[in-house]
Amino acid sequence: MLSIVIPTKNEQYFLPNLLYSIFSQNYTQFEVVVSDCNSTDETLNIAESYEYQTVIGSNSTSEAMNKGAKLSCATYPYLLFLDADIVLPDNDFLDNMMEYVIQNNIKMGTCAIKQTKHSIEADIWSAFRYHIPTLTGAFILIEKNIYFNTGGMPEGINFDAKYSIFLRKRGYKIRNMPFFVYHTRYMSEPYKHFRNLPIKDLFTI
Repeated sequence: MLSIVIPTKNEQYFLPNLLYSIFSQNYTQFEVVVSDCNSTDETLNIAESYEYQTVIGSNSTSEAMNKGAKLSCATYPYLLFLDADIVLPDNDFLDNMMEYVIQNNIKMGTCAIKQTKHSIEADIWSAFRYHIPTLTGAFILIEKNIYFNTGGMPEGINFDAKYSIFLRKRGYKIRNMPFFVYHTRYMSEPYKHFRNLPIKDLFTI
């Protein structure tokens, strides 16, 4: 039911935790597509070490452009774009999310992004997204048919709020879903050395 697309560029410090949290899910009707932008670190080796996924390359130097790659290899009816520094909070996340998506006929949606380091900017952005549902590149759920019928994420759109406006102008409604994921890139300084720990350890320190 779900094709999980992870745009990457030099994400060796974050990708292992995301992949661990994905492949620990009880939900099994998914595939993973890593769409890489010319990584020069260990990102590709990390991605290729997991089974049941596809790694595609891109000559684009922009991760935002990479989200608009031709994802012809995606086989499921829903696409879930996740930034490499996202981590799913528990093993039932995908199961609960997809049940909610089907029951509520969600065409495109997003969820709360919990920062592991709080900031005023993040709180303001979260409040804005709560009142005006806005897709964030960290987490975009969209029906594959809609994604392809609207041409994917246009290369000229390099900010996620603009993509939301782009879709709304075409009559689509974005929904906030009652879930959250962790955003680990801006961890407080004392915890940075835990970035490669499995998620079960990372958030029980």
